[in-house]
Amino acid sequence: MVFYAGASSGVEPLESGDLTSPIITNKDPLPSATDVPKDKVISFHIEDAILGVDLSNTTIYVEGNIAYTSSAFQNPYDDSSSITGNANDYTVQIAKDIDWDSVSTVTVRVVTQDLGTHSTDESWDFDIEDYIGPLVVPINPTNGQIEVALDSNIQLSISDDDSVEANLIKVEIDSGAGFQEAFIYSDSPKFKSGFDGPGSTWQNVGGVYTIVIDPISDFPPSTTIYVRVTATDPTGNATRI
Repeated sequence: MVFYAGASSGVEPLESGDLTSPIITNKDPLPSATDVPKDKVISFHIEDAILGVDLSNTTIYVEGNIAYTSSAFQNPYDDSSSITGNANDYTVQIAKDIDWDSVSTVTVRVVTQDLGTHSTDESWDFDIEDYIGPLVVPINPTNGQIEVALDSNIQLSISDDDSVEANLIKVEIDSGAGFQEAFIYSDSPKFKSGFDGPGSTWQNVGGVYTIVIDPISDFPPSTTIYVRVTATDPTGNATRI
């Protein structure tokens, strides 16, 4: 066999190198997790096995806020948060200085790059547990109000970040002789004798329950009137005012 070995074609062999961007791993909480504890610390890894992660070009957003930039954590994520590890694998822990909001969705976004030019922009979210009960708002009279007219109605609203268990709503009134049931949602009629005047009404608009109680008799003069509202949400959290 005869052949001729000619000159090089001029095509250089490919050199091995970093052709990939940093990756985000070990997310905790997991994306789309639900019922996450209100004091949960967010944790994840930023990894780049070849060139390494460039922290000086890394920005982390939490809840739409900048949580980390310019190699520093920002308020309200700066008390106990940390980044540890080496250039190829950083462990990030983000602790909010206060509890996460009840029934909120927390979005995490990481914008980073390696020590070359390869960048990553990744987001995920999770949902915080429901840990706050229905909110009771005294509309009229307001809480602690004085010199209230003896023939006043009592108006209040009940709402919740999730929802109110309507069948468990109860309103009791103490006019000086102990608490008496004035309104029980699950009963028929809902307004009880002595508190079922013509002005007694209730409505539910968008999950907000507004109750007006019209007592048949005037309140005793120079008396502190107490109103007790019992309600809960689907998680079992009690009322707050």
